Amino acid sequence: MELDMILDEFKRELKCGEKTEGYYDRDTGKWIDGKDNEIIFKGAILPLSEKDLKYLQEGSYTLDTVKLYTDIDIKNNTYVTDIETSEKYKITGGIGYNQIHRNFKRYFMQKIDDINA
Repeated sequence: MELDMILDEFKRELKCGEKTEGYYDRDTGKWIDGKDNEIIFKGAILPLSEKDLKYLQEGSYTLDTVKLYTDIDIKNNTYVTDIETSEKYKITGGIGYNQIHRNFKRYFMQKIDDINA
């Protein structure tokens, strides 16, 4: 598995929501809304290094910006939740590490604070 390169102590159980695209039913002509799918996966959340800060292509960063290493594809602006801590993040960009393994990915995420009404 691609995540074997990451120490077990850094691996977390995470979840993200993905919505499938809606479509028109060919038989009835009615619009069918996309479905919300929750995906549970393993990943490692790590702080940015000085090198990351220097070359961050996505633009600005804050003290709440972190890296996520995983083996699944995640789209920009997808929300990710750490199941153990309930901390929430938003994917802001990512790159593949094809030279290491075709499924190994690194994403940049911004921590999201809950807003209490």
